[in-house]
Amino acid sequence: MFKSTKSLNGKIIENVTNVYKYYWKYCQAVIILIGSIIILDILIYFYLIQNYKSKEEYFINAYQDSISNTLLRDFKLIFNPLADINTLKLIPNSSASHNNIGNDFILSGTILKVARGSKSIIFDMQPLISLINNILEQNFYYQLKLNNSILATNAEDIEFISVENYNITKNIILTIKLLPTKASEYINRSSEHFTYQIQLVFLASALLVILLIPILIYLVRKYTTKLTLVNQLYALNEELEFNINYINQCYLKDKQNHFPIALSPSNEISNLDIAAVARNMKTCALSYTTRYKYKFELQITSSVDFIPVKYGLNVVEQILMSLFYNILYFMRGGTHIKKIIVNFSEQNIIFTYDSFSANETHMASWSKDIFEHTGNFYILDSQKIFDLIKNCGLLYQVLPKQGQNRVIIELNNNDIKDNVVKFNKKSKN
Repeated sequence: MFKSTKSLNGKIIENVTNVYKYYWKYCQAVIILIGSIIILDILIYFYLIQNYKSKEEYFINAYQDSISNTLLRDFKLIFNPLADINTLKLIPNSSASHNNIGNDFILSGTILKVARGSKSIIFDMQPLISLINNILEQNFYYQLKLNNSILATNAEDIEFISVENYNITKNIILTIKLLPTKASEYINRSSEHFTYQIQLVFLASALLVILLIPILIYLVRKYTTKLTLVNQLYALNEELEFNINYINQCYLKDKQNHFPIALSPSNEISNLDIAAVARNMKTCALSYTTRYKYKFELQITSSVDFIPVKYGLNVVEQILMSLFYNILYFMRGGTHIKKIIVNFSEQNIIFTYDSFSANETHMASWSKDIFEHTGNFYILDSQKIFDLIKNCGLLYQVLPKQGQNRVIIELNNNDIKDNVVKFNKKSKN
């Protein structure tokens, strides 16, 4: 049910509901998931594009190195006045001329004239140009220059992505310009592989989203369920505090009300279910230590499944649970793990607990305000517990020891007739 509380000027100061809506948390989780995958995809894309460009650059550099190494040897021989031109490999055809060309060289079409003193040597560059074309044309647009003179080209007025200069002599530079063509088999294969990788990444991302969204919804639902339970437990704890405060106020106004109320022993013979008592102690221990925030370890052992009692089942349960609450109350404080051991047998019930050394007087004194602490009419203080044990005709012992106090309740079952109630030995599974 929805409830709102308004101030006098009409401004809403509280909106209260027990319908918890977590739609935004689901949306937020999905948005974070998809956003994370998109960011991952972008990073992978940049990695792949960088890898693709690196391969393309490696491919171009390999051809640059191949062409430059092929040409430089012969060109250095050609432009070296002291070199033997008969050792040329790529430019076999040459002839001497007595004309002085006035420059280091003249390149006209496929004819290269190189000055050597007062004479010149004429080289036929056609075999070299054909070789260059055979090497490069299938994969590249290219342009080779000697200084500003074009030696070989298959493209004009385009922007080459690779331009390298190589010194033949101090004044003569070989320039090689390359640009991969769309018809390049290597570039096409590399581009197809890059496209395949991108498609694979997007497909994997889509499948990952489809796979993770149900898992994410499950985890968010689990979290929101836990959050709802925490809110509910918090509300219950607040209500408990409110009720305890209210009861304490009533109690302080009129202490003639003899709270808590001790049940009266009876002659009714019943079986005490040890498993049920153990469950109750477990619940109380978890609840109490959660509320008062201390660590504990509880061990409950028993050699029997049931214990016959002749003074009323409710009375025995009140004694046991009250004593258990008193022990929890005594163990508050400190950061170490507090230990409680409860042992049930045919002869007795033994409580062993970790606290300051506590005799009967200490227990009675320390527990005087336990009702104000719990606000529970059912839970007795230690003095009333011991009085009730005596009223049942039972014996008890309080054995104080620092860190290992013991309270032993002796069970006087000898006068219970065998034909009325018998002990139930703990079954062996």
